[in-house]
Amino acid sequence: YTLGVLRKRNISTINAIRRLARHYGTEASMIGYGGLKDTYAVTWQFLTIPGRVDRYSDYDMEFTPHGMRLMPFGPREILGNAFRIVVYGFEDGEHLISSFLEACRSPTPAFFGEQRFGGVDMDTHTIGLLLLKRDYAGAIRRILQGKGVWYEELIRQKLSTGSDERAAIMSLPGYLTRLFINSYQASVFNRTLTALIERGKDLSEIGTGYVAVRDVYGLPARIIPCAQGGRRQGGKLIPVARLVGSEWHNTGSEFDSVQASVMQGDGIFVKDFADTSCGDIRGSFRPLYFLARNASANVSENRAVLEFELPRGMYATVLLRELLTTNRGKSP
Repeated sequence: YTLGVLRKRNISTINAIRRLARHYGTEASMIGYGGLKDTYAVTWQFLTIPGRVDRYSDYDMEFTPHGMRLMPFGPREILGNAFRIVVYGFEDGEHLISSFLEACRSPTPAFFGEQRFGGVDMDTHTIGLLLLKRDYAGAIRRILQGKGVWYEELIRQKLSTGSDERAAIMSLPGYLTRLFINSYQASVFNRTLTALIERGKDLSEIGTGYVAVRDVYGLPARIIPCAQGGRRQGGKLIPVARLVGSEWHNTGSEFDSVQASVMQGDGIFVKDFADTSCGDIRGSFRPLYFLARNASANVSENRAVLEFELPRGMYATVLLRELLTTNRGKSP
């Protein structure tokens, strides 16, 4: 595999990968990457492409090879992401900097950002819910709402050949249908965390049934079941929750009890995550909060530059929302 860096602007990671796959004559599923980067930003990320390939450049993206490796690149190799954000139009530079640094020092709820749900459209979790219910006709109606996404045409082509709704859904790439269901899992997490915060719960004291040993990058290095409901027991232990999935079970903790209620309201059961259109969706672990690292800020006239790093899987948009709103803790 060729290991390189993808630089892109105003294009999603998935659409960029599809374009690279067409250019290099490979399948999009064969291109390894570590995560989905913001569409409306300038982003850099590692990719692997099968075989030895040359540099590719277009008006909104560029892939630059840096070497060869034996295995495809994957999410577990990402330790975190670094952000550089330029802010204009503020009134008080000193207040902006002090508020930003305070936000970075404070635990931020580990909500999934709106990018996880399709950005402006915010409906990928709804498609995931319909897929879990095996309501393929409903999922197709939701997809075919004329939003111009690339997979609409795949569905239309399949239906035009006389295929039924299930066959049309099965024609979509597995990574895409998994993304829909992962979005539903994220929705359950966000709604659960919101409900507990609105009850006045401190992030570090919410019982989840599990704690994790935190490594130097702020990532959960080892998951420990906790009979006491997963409360923090020291500086290196943080509460983590298991996302709903085929291996999730209600531990009786505060977090799981609310998750169970959310799923019940949606009409979803644990068994629905097994043998889906994209396989078994088990459910991973996620911290309840995160801390930014290596934060810095400087102001020059009417321009401020904010820089910080976040652990893998955490969203800069969530941190910025905590900075910009006085109503802290509500779900995106």
